[in-house]
Amino acid sequence: MKRLPILIGLIVLLAAMPSVLLLAQQTQGEKPAVEGEMKADTTKMPEQGTQMKMQATQKEMPSKMPAAALVVEEMAVGTEVVDKELQGKAETFSPDVGKVYCWVMITGDDVPATVDFVWTHDGEEMARVPLEIKYPRMRTWSSKNIMPDWTGDWKVEVVDSGGNVLGTTSFTVQ
Repeated sequence: MKRLPILIGLIVLLAAMPSVLLLAQQTQGEKPAVEGEMKADTTKMPEQGTQMKMQATQKEMPSKMPAAALVVEEMAVGTEVVDKELQGKAETFSPDVGKVYCWVMITGDDVPATVDFVWTHDGEEMARVPLEIKYPRMRTWSSKNIMPDWTGDWKVEVVDSGGNVLGTTSFTVQ
């Protein structure tokens, strides 16, 4: 029974240790370490050694930098895709075109990833087509049925998951 208060005291002390250590860091004027932040102990190492220690720490930490971003290398619109190649490439289509294809060559190491083909007509979004990019170099396309009365200016944007516009092309239906 005499050991119970001692045991409880030890549990309370152990539970308070992180708070005590944090308070000690703040008292010494140090900023508490944040996940992913590098912290060097400059009191025990000369300046040159500190730089070496930080470089070693950087190599040991997994990189949080994103892989090479996706890049639209080529982008065009046309009337069909045959054997992964755009056919009937044009910038102007007749109202009876029926369907327009937006074809892209996209590259990057950040795969797999998803991009959206955003089709707009006279400034109004008409369709958003998500497509998966599976390979570091890939040809892909999206198509949009065009009604005969949808004349005017069209634009297609390829947008990554972060909302960045990777490529834009436009065409007219007249």
